[in-house]
Amino acid sequence: MKQKITKVLFFFLLIVRFAGEIFVDKLYNSQIPDWFKYLYFLAIYSTIIMLIWFNKNHLQDMNIDRWFILLVLVAGAFLFLFYLPPAIGVIILFLMAFMAWCLVNAKLNLAVFNINPWNLFVYIYISLIPVSLLFFYDIFFARVEIKISEQLILSVAINRDILGIVFEEILFRGVLWMLLTNLKLSPRKVVIIQALFFWIAHYQLLFKGSYYTFWVTLPVVSLTYGVIVYKSKSISVTSLCHWANNFATALMNSYF
Repeated sequence: MKQKITKVLFFFLLIVRFAGEIFVDKLYNSQIPDWFKYLYFLAIYSTIIMLIWFNKNHLQDMNIDRWFILLVLVAGAFLFLFYLPPAIGVIILFLMAFMAWCLVNAKLNLAVFNINPWNLFVYIYISLIPVSLLFFYDIFFARVEIKISEQLILSVAINRDILGIVFEEILFRGVLWMLLTNLKLSPRKVVIIQALFFWIAHYQLLFKGSYYTFWVTLPVVSLTYGVIVYKSKSISVTSLCHWANNFATALMNSYF
């Protein structure tokens, strides 16, 4: 029963990730009402909490460790403080309290985070290589002048979509990873399939003209994140890599 519920929740999140933006644009002609955004955030966050709870005895199969649960709580805090009105935010607070209670009272069978700092640094560095190549190209070949602003860096760092990262990591390298593994697929096939899903899910970048990001950066990081999860057994590591990559990309877009 819990496995069926997990699949239903997974396909719901998958549909939201693949079709949500296009559906909303066509429905509201890009003029999205506030109530719809509130409902969207609430639906995503509550579904993530339900996925964790229904699989509380198998979270290690979803590569979820204690640090990722803390990241889920941070995402909830950002929702409550910056994106939702108090009347709806109180529901997020309740979900956060429930998750914190599960964590403190050891109700979650979590994966073990066992990554030394050097490996963590290497993982982050490798995931940033595609963005770094574009950065150095713009400096040395395109002769783009970069003006560093501390205020801009702080703004980009704070406003990176933490909920979006949590959403994608638990969807592609959490639940999808577990479902593919349960099908007895080899680790290589699991890494490739999750990479394809993650890559194609960002097809909206083609409509925005971000061709380098879609055709170069995403295929590389999609496979890289899969290998990192396979090696580390933790989506906390890929969440950090994911944030660093989003941060670097947003920073470059702000400069250039």
